[in-house]
Amino acid sequence: MDGIIDYDRIAAVINKMNSDIICLQGLDKETERSSGIDQLNTLAQKSNMYDYFAKAIDYKGGEFGVGILTKDE
Repeated sequence: MDGIIDYDRIAAVINKMNSDIICLQGLDKETERSSGIDQLNTLAQKSNMYDYFAKAIDYKGGEFGVGILTKDE
């Protein structure tokens, strides 16, 4: 990877995979590091999927954890 977080680019890869379920790890939810962005929710909106987040720890003003994107609610 090139070290750039590009949500449109990531969502394009997710959409191209056409999967029913996507599992992601190492997500920031509203942290200082992510500039207050809920990364999983942003990807869910851009890929027209539902997001489910599980916090592992509190981190830099927000949460850090894992998540699942699904086509069906």
